[in-house]
Amino acid sequence: MTAWEVFNEGKGVCRDYAHLAIAFCRCMNIPARYCTGYLGDIGMPPPYAAGDFAGWFEAYIGGRWHTFDARNNIPRIGRVLIAQGRDAADVPITQTFGPLAAEPHCGAIEGAGARLSCYDAAFPPKVKKPEANIDAPPDYKDPFIAEEARTAAKLKNICRGC
Repeated sequence: MTAWEVFNEGKGVCRDYAHLAIAFCRCMNIPARYCTGYLGDIGMPPPYAAGDFAGWFEAYIGGRWHTFDARNNIPRIGRVLIAQGRDAADVPITQTFGPLAAEPHCGAIEGAGARLSCYDAAFPPKVKKPEANIDAPPDYKDPFIAEEARTAAKLKNICRGC
């Protein structure tokens, strides 16, 4: 969301509120920077909310940087600063480089004299495991195998059969 959308709609997440506050500061010629990090529940009364990654901002006032949290709007302790930048695009917690989908010609992975697709390389055929639990009911489905199949299906969609 843009700062304008956050202001008009009155909703957003910590990153959005920090961007709005930075925009206000910069409109008043107050230097401001975006901060990203981890915000736990230290010093908070029960029930404790789960700690999470968070976005806040700092403004340069009176010769030093001051921390402001536009989302929580109360002093918090225990912030773990990961990075600072002009905005969230400068300091994402994770970053993807390159295209999100496989390139059309990514499929040719040469190995052991065979051509493998990127799908086959990511999910090589598994050797059948020996039966470990003879007491398992016949209709038992291993949850790990089911999750692996869902992941494989997603990757197959991304690779587009290259």
